[in-house]
Amino acid sequence: MFIEKFLCKNCHKLVTYKLFTDFTIMPILGEDVVFTETYGICKVCKNKICIPEKCGKNAERFYEEYRTAQEKYNGEN
Repeated sequence: MFIEKFLCKNCHKLVTYKLFTDFTIMPILGEDVVFTETYGICKVCKNKICIPEKCGKNAERFYEEYRTAQEKYNGEN
């Protein structure tokens, strides 16, 4: 079995990680918008690490929420 490892910017090691999905609140155009974010937690130091394919999906979800907030702000909805 292959275990994927990523570089942790905190402990500066190639580490295994555990995936977590959590809600993130970001202010967008004066409103707090909630979206889900998936990230890795380093099994050595317990800090967040960016998993490339998950970061891309997080950015897509954030942009979707941003676009929705922008349409609402502009009165397009």
